[in-house]
Amino acid sequence: MALSHPTPAADVIVIGGGLAGLTCAYALAKRGLAPLVLEERGKAGGLVAGIARDDVAFDIGAESYVSTAEDITDLVRELGLDVVEPQGSSWVYGHEGGGRATRIPHGMLGIPASLDDEAVVAALSPRDLERARLDLTMGPQVGSDCDDLASFVTARYGTGVLDAIVAPVAGGIHSADPSALAVDTVCRGLRAALAEHGSATAAVAALRGTRPSRPAVIAPDGGLFRLPQALTEQICAAGGRVATRVRALGVSHASGGGWFVTACQTHPHPDPSQPPYSEGLPAQLYTPRVVIATPAQPGLDLLSMLSGVDVRGWRITPGGPIAHVTLIVDHPALDEGPRGSGMLVRRPTPAEIEAGCVRAKALTHYSYKWPWVRRDHPNRHVIRVSYGRAGEPEVDVTVERGLEEASRLLGIDLTPDHLIDGYVVRWDGALPPLGPEHWARVEDLHETLAHSEPTLKVCGAWAAGSGLSAVIPQALSSGAALASAGPTPQGGSVTTIFAQEER
Repeated sequence: MALSHPTPAADVIVIGGGLAGLTCAYALAKRGLAPLVLEERGKAGGLVAGIARDDVAFDIGAESYVSTAEDITDLVRELGLDVVEPQGSSWVYGHEGGGRATRIPHGMLGIPASLDDEAVVAALSPRDLERARLDLTMGPQVGSDCDDLASFVTARYGTGVLDAIVAPVAGGIHSADPSALAVDTVCRGLRAALAEHGSATAAVAALRGTRPSRPAVIAPDGGLFRLPQALTEQICAAGGRVATRVRALGVSHASGGGWFVTACQTHPHPDPSQPPYSEGLPAQLYTPRVVIATPAQPGLDLLSMLSGVDVRGWRITPGGPIAHVTLIVDHPALDEGPRGSGMLVRRPTPAEIEAGCVRAKALTHYSYKWPWVRRDHPNRHVIRVSYGRAGEPEVDVTVERGLEEASRLLGIDLTPDHLIDGYVVRWDGALPPLGPEHWARVEDLHETLAHSEPTLKVCGAWAAGSGLSAVIPQALSSGAALASAGPTPQGGSVTTIFAQEER
């Protein structure tokens, strides 16, 4: 496939069309710059993606964001989208006694805001509950030096709360063992609140309230995947461009200032979960500003090409195998949401795996949780069964397995006769476990770039923090800062890079 011609200089090139890259490009476009976003896959949005099956549109990646993230809500509304709240309570499933479901207590990642919560009492043995209550009297110093979530919870509450509640909740959300999660990243402000309020329970209550006053998560009406769609529309309307099937191969300084980005086209991998192949002749693109908004390891590989930026020995451990089975079913027993919005599943022991326990890590009753599906398709139930934990034997994920395990988790006999459609999506390696050492290096990286490379920004979950509540504000602020760096934009538009570029 031949090049049409090198593109004219863009005001800024954003490498990576995930939500971080799109958000940063949108912030730049709002300030009069014409950004060029390079996305190696056929669709922008990254882990925020949707699909339509049997006339039902639904998320196949991330589906919501924390309700306290006002920056995201402001962005969603600015883009003309409405915000809706989920319906139904959340549950956690344990394998003991053939399987038992209990409600998730109000709090932070399963850390309770009250130890009198019925969900806490139901989930713990009397002995574990007694141990957990020591949190109320042991003083704020215990656990204050614990950097990872598992150590913090164990120090404050013992292993009962960790194993029965926090591990399935945190593992289901972040696809990692709590020992690999930085407590200050996944529970922002918790250790500081502990020092102020004297116990972890009181700290959570101060941060989240003693009772749910609003849902923990919210989403744009119609699905979170509407967000990258709306961002793309606004970027293009402002004169920018989102170029899909284009991969950045390298970044280098241009003499006299600015940057060269070497790029080529890509071809889809037969396995959609794998990165696409590079193909064709490369093009060298000039820009006064550049944003690296790729996943972690590709981003570090690009940074390693730059003198003055030290990323030696900084390697990212890939996340575990992640897969979702989405089921569209018709069964009247699902109408009332027997497990509310869904459940997270406790990590099984080797013995439980050997005995044939449920291997899913979570189940989402998507159509009960989000009202737009029932509004438009009242007789269709969308259920998502999620698989993949780091350190566990890989599971053979199929629609058949998803249907059988959904039946066990929901306590409803779902058979192939109830199945209208089924769909498997894989996100293998997409959520790497990032511990305290990683975040210390990220802080140093941002400081280095601010001083030595003011026209280069790095965005994304690995550079901002876990979750959209960290990714989107950092991308917005990076775009605002970058817009004031470099030459004054000329207000031009970005033209096609390659002769046959998939849009």
